[in-house]
Amino acid sequence: QGFRDSQLAMIGAHGGTGVVQYFLAVGDRVVQFSPANFAARMGNTGGAVLAICASGKSDAQHGSEEALGLAAALLRAGVRCVIAPPWPMYVDVMDRWLPAFLQAVDEGATMSAAVQRGRVAVAERFDHPLPKHQLHVYGDAAYRVR
Repeated sequence: QGFRDSQLAMIGAHGGTGVVQYFLAVGDRVVQFSPANFAARMGNTGGAVLAICASGKSDAQHGSEEALGLAAALLRAGVRCVIAPPWPMYVDVMDRWLPAFLQAVDEGATMSAAVQRGRVAVAERFDHPLPKHQLHVYGDAAYRVR
């Protein structure tokens, strides 16, 4: 059943791109899921926070304007809001970002506002802007956990 119908799901795993740099799979180095297979377990989830390298990466499908990648697959499966990094993650970012994000969610903030609160916390630790902007919002940025 996975995380179907959850208000907010948080997933930490390994992600990676293949030879042609398309997002390839989610896994824990033992079990791997394709984006479509993973998305099938997440359908109708309100928000999904993915601490998975490159899980927000989106590529155009050859011959169409359809986006490929894990975030796109989750949105197609019915997830309202996906928060994910489009590139490999800095390891220490989640330690700073997550508590601030969850506090904002508990206070009723939108996903966009909660992500921004997490970014402020990360900026207090890292001087470089890349870690601060690591997590992007895809889909319904105004979604709130009830």
